[in-house]
Amino acid sequence: MSEIRQVSNARYLSKLTNVMGSSMHASNLDTLTNNSPFVFFYRSASFSTLAIKQNPLLAEAYSNLGNVYKEKGQLQEALENYRHAVRLKPDFIDGYINLAAALVSAGEMEQAVQAYITALQFNTVNPRNFGI
Repeated sequence: MSEIRQVSNARYLSKLTNVMGSSMHASNLDTLTNNSPFVFFYRSASFSTLAIKQNPLLAEAYSNLGNVYKEKGQLQEALENYRHAVRLKPDFIDGYINLAAALVSAGEMEQAVQAYITALQFNTVNPRNFGI
């Protein structure tokens, strides 16, 4: 993956399974580990869209969908999904980091800095631990 900080697959799949319940099958989740970028992005987008249909308030699903769009070079769609994710969950650190990375790619440096600052404000860990 690029510089995007991905939401942990285990955390995301756990939330997705909780949201989707019995409509998720382990065999479907196994396909997410396929190494093909096309399959990964297709599956990731499909699962995220399905999760959003089941629970439109799942910020992690919007952020993951933003990751797919960013990797495909569709920055506007990525930005829309990241912004929606942080509106749904204002303390979503990974969402702000993903938003900031996309804003950098879009050349929106001032907005990117603000998104990074917001992420740091919610970070309960000392930023010096991350070399910041």
